[in-house]
Amino acid sequence: MLISKLLEFSGAFSRISGRIISLSGWKMLLLLLMVSELAAAILMNDTALFFVIPLIVTLSRVAKTDFSDLAIILTVAVNIGSALTPISNPQNIIIWNHFHLSFTEFITAMFPFFLLSTGFLLITTYVYLGKSLHINRVKMPPIALDYKLMLTSILLLIVNVMLAQYGAEVLGVVLTVLAALLMRRKLLLKLDYPLILIFCLIFMDFSEISHLINYYGILPTMRAGCTVILISSLLS
Repeated sequence: MLISKLLEFSGAFSRISGRIISLSGWKMLLLLLMVSELAAAILMNDTALFFVIPLIVTLSRVAKTDFSDLAIILTVAVNIGSALTPISNPQNIIIWNHFHLSFTEFITAMFPFFLLSTGFLLITTYVYLGKSLHINRVKMPPIALDYKLMLTSILLLIVNVMLAQYGAEVLGVVLTVLAALLMRRKLLLKLDYPLILIFCLIFMDFSEISHLINYYGILPTMRAGCTVILISSLLS
């Protein structure tokens, strides 16, 4: 999430958005689909939506056309793209770690399903929208790009993947935070910390916690059931 923020502040997403909006009709749609899937595969499905949906909203305002259908299609595209790589969503990370697969092994195994899903999405989109997708070209103003920040972000992404592959993901986090502090320290305040906390709660190993509670006798046995119900309600 921090790397995606660094990329966003480099102007990379805005530059891509400007190029996409300058196209028309099906060319724009196909490029949007490709960019959405690629962004989800590299950055994470939620993160990809953070810049894809605002782009659709901007496009709707500029072209004065309702593109809510297009937003739905791109949301599906983002989920398809997030199935391709082990770093594209938390579930994939767990599978990748559990089965001790290499980065390339994971992608190789998922690639046929990724292609099949993309093919179905394109067919469905064509049947659903047909020739009704008419978008006039929109000329966007020039967008500045911070090449140093963009290249640093890409390098950090590669380093984090490599370190995670060898079980040194904590070092990757430290390097990423240090880079953010040196280049854009305000970004650390812009992260969605409640979302990170939710991810922690969702993927927490509660079986380990229950073993610890039982081992140290933290909860009396008679009240354990009621306590579990209360904890479950609180987390919900």
